[in-house]
Amino acid sequence: MPNADMTDPHDLTRTQVQLRAKIEQIVRFFVAHVPGFKDAFLISSGPHIGIRETRHIAGEYRLVGDDLWEGRRFDDEVLVQSPSVDIHTLDGSLFLEPINLTSLRVAAGGTLM
Repeated sequence: MPNADMTDPHDLTRTQVQLRAKIEQIVRFFVAHVPGFKDAFLISSGPHIGIRETRHIAGEYRLVGDDLWEGRRFDDEVLVQSPSVDIHTLDGSLFLEPINLTSLRVAAGGTLM
């Protein structure tokens, strides 16, 4: 949910309640409007919502999408990771993200966001 702080237990609980209500709406929609789902019902859902992001490092350099899409490499590169999103390349090769030390080093006066 946009603008929800998943490190705040109140926001987390509110978001879980809202998302479970949306699941019920989706099931009702399928039953009413999608052929073959007339007798469908929800048996269960996951016990917790999936949280993708909470905190970020405010680094001396901030990686941006163009760094990834243009395949930029960095002199202080410390690792290369495969992204957690499903990205397909035109030639079938593995899409890798370079992570440089400067983007991990906390900026002067900075902290984890």
